[in-house]
Amino acid sequence: MTVLIDIQDVSFQYPHSSKSVLTDVSIRIKRGEWVAIAGRNGSGKSTLGRLVTGQLQPTSGSILLAGDQIDSSASDRIGRMRCGYVFQNPDHQFIGATVWDDLAFGLENYAIPREEMLSRMRKYVAVLDLEDLIDQAPHQLSGGQKQRVALAGVMVLEPDVIILDEATSMLDPKGRTEVMNALAEISRRGVTIVMITHDMEEVMQTERLIIVHEGQLVADDHPFKVFEEDHLIQEAGLKRPFVVELQQELGKADLPLHGQCRTEGELIKQLCSFPLNK
Repeated sequence: MTVLIDIQDVSFQYPHSSKSVLTDVSIRIKRGEWVAIAGRNGSGKSTLGRLVTGQLQPTSGSILLAGDQIDSSASDRIGRMRCGYVFQNPDHQFIGATVWDDLAFGLENYAIPREEMLSRMRKYVAVLDLEDLIDQAPHQLSGGQKQRVALAGVMVLEPDVIILDEATSMLDPKGRTEVMNALAEISRRGVTIVMITHDMEEVMQTERLIIVHEGQLVADDHPFKVFEEDHLIQEAGLKRPFVVELQQELGKADLPLHGQCRTEGELIKQLCSFPLNK
């Protein structure tokens, strides 16, 4: 896979602040990857997401998207179209009176021809299972439905990468499941996803976990590999997911499972088939 996002020695400091939020961060994300960026509050992970989308400009270093420098200027419409951003609160993204109108709004702003607009809208309404919601007002939907509509509003623009900033933190378990299932479907279609989160259960759905601590990158590997580092997890103020902790304890007791379980459902299935003579 080719490199899509190339973050090179990026530092960032807000105006009138005496401390850098990020210091010499370098990350390469390949096209089609699903990456989680985690860290405690104030670690700099959300700032990193805003830098990648061009909402902020690095104090030093550079960020390339598909080889092109990301520009925070208002004139960089193409750059903004190539990098979609889903907010923590989906209500901040809605413009249209109905879901259908809301999906059309961004496409109209970019002067997409009408037939192409309708084709894309129908496509992503189907992908995100929104057929029964298109005539409803976005603000009247449930939390999970709102985030799926917000995702569709980004997907219709067909960006190179989608960045989600704590997009499930305000949702109940049902809403989180809806959004994570939608992300899994988007990932299967080859879209690059960068998910900024503090939820360690969610990162198990991804193939790569990056941890930012006090403005610096301290880990970048498969989630299972990262969670093996006791000192690192403690220092970053994070907690292992239950599925990881149980698998690690079973391994210590010489009762390893066959393969790694990412979800509680997978873990339960393996435990139910575990040989009784063990």
